[in-house]
Formats: sequence, C-alpha cells, structure tokens
Amino acid sequence: MEGILNVSLGILIIFISSYLYVNSAEYLASKFKISREYLASVISPLFTSVPELITVLIAIIVISGNPGREEALGTVFGDVYITILLFLPLLLFIFKKRSDHDFKFLIFSITLLISLFFLINRIITGIILILAYFYFNYYVLKNKKGEMENYSIPVFNRIFGNDKSVYFQIIVSFTGIYLGSYFLLNGIVELSDTLKMDTLILSIFLIPLGTALPEILISIIWSVKGHVGMGIDNLIGESIIYSTVYLGVFSIFNLYFINSRIIYLITSLSFFSMIIFTRIRYLLIIGPVLFFLLIFL
Repeated sequence: MEGILNVSLGILIIFISSYLYVNSAEYLASKFKISREYLASVISPLFTSVPELITVLIAIIVISGNPGREEALGTVFGDVYITILLFLPLLLFIFKKRSDHDFKFLIFSITLLISLFFLINRIITGIILILAYFYFNYYVLKNKKGEMENYSIPVFNRIFGNDKSVYFQIIVSFTGIYLGSYFLLNGIVELSDTLKMDTLILSIFLIPLGTALPEILISIIWSVKGHVGMGIDNLIGESIIYSTVYLGVFSIFNLYFINSRIIYLITSLSFFSMIIFTRIRYLLIIGPVLFFLLIFL
C-alpha cells in the first residue's frame, strides 16, 4: 500500500513540477532570446537528467563493485531504451510528426557505436564521446530555429505580481522534479520487493521509467501545446547526453563494461534510430518489439 501511495504521489508531484518548468522555461527562453531548439535539445535535458545522475552516483558510490556498476549502467541504458524505443515512437505516431531531426539521430547512433571501442582504449573512447556532446551543443546553437513564441505568463508571476517570481518558479519546479522522482523511485522499489519482481525488469525498465518520467512528461506537455518538435528534441537531447557524457565518464573512470546484453542494447538502439530516418510511421512498432525482446535475453 505504501509503495502505491509513493508512486502516485511521485507522479503527481512530477507532473505539476513539469508543467511549472515548461511554463517558466518558455518565458525565460523568450526573454533571453534562446531558440526553441536549444531550450528543448540542450537546456531542458541537462536539468531533467538530475534524477538519473543522482541514481547513477548512488549506485556507483554506495553499491561497491560490479553490482554498483551494473545498477548504474542499467539506469543509463534503461533510460535511453525507454525514451528512444517506447516514448519517442509513441510521440511520433500519435502526433503524426515526420521526424526532421536526422542529424541528431546520426550523432546519437554514431556515439553509441563509438562506445563499443571501450575495450580498445577506454580513455580515448571516453574523451571522444564527451567531445561529441560539445559538438552537438555547437551544432544546435549554430543551427538554431526560431525564438520562443506563444508562451504563457509564468504562474508565479501571476500569483505574486512580480516578473522576477519566474526564477523562484523554476527553482520550485526543479525541486519538485527531484522530490517527485524520490517518491516515485522509492515506491517502485517497494512494489518490486512486495511483488518479487525480477532484478532485470527493475534495473532496465522500472527504475529508468521513474527517472525518465520528468523529461517524458515535459515532452508530452510541449506536444499537447502544439510544440511537437520541441517534445521530440527534448527526448533526443536527453538520450544524447547519456550516449556521450555519461558513457564517456563511465569509460574514462573504468566504470563501463561490455557484455552480450550491452551489445544488444547498443546495436538495437542504433538500428532503430536509423529506422527513424525512413520516416515511415508504421515501422515505429519495431522499437517496442526490440525493447521487450531484451526481457527474454
């Protein structure tokens, strides 16, 4: 019962916090002339990846040895897997959006494949992956598309009647995302213990589902508001952070290892990102199929 309450409370807090974030981020992007693409592809993923970063650090520091590394890698790959193979296809299919983000998918695919060179030289591999993320930032900044339009006045500005209240709102939204993720993850772990769930399902699916919920809800909110491109950019940007910065750091500090399951994760993600190049909506079903096949490997 406690697990269900924590999950419900976590989802509610994350949803409210995600709305407050979108509401304040759009206003600030317009104020500081930040493009919609850069806001969705770079800035939002950086901040919404905090729950995953905390989970990864706890797994590495608190859980010593291979179990900690496996938990951390499970969170990273599980998050990317859920985002790219489940929620991105869903977003593209429901909103009937043709993907015009080919180059970003290419960066994502290439960086994942580069990570397989870890066994040859882990430090060089890690440096290349991190540099790839800086190039992605440069590419998005250079090719920015349009300033933020059709934004709403921040909720806190309306409540307090002060333009500077938006900064307090964005702090509250980040705090809420963290607290909501905390309740959600605790609830998931409690439910998994009660139901005696398999550890693979927990590390690859349930925990990443909890940590990925903020960016998923933010993408859904943007899509519902008519900014489907920003919703897609947010999911792609989040995945690129993991395939570059996270895996790069893992590689440099020797926290990364390659086995048959990781090879399957990388190749299936790369394969599916290439499928999106075809822009054939009905091929998107391949994503969920590849995801659920992992459970039986």
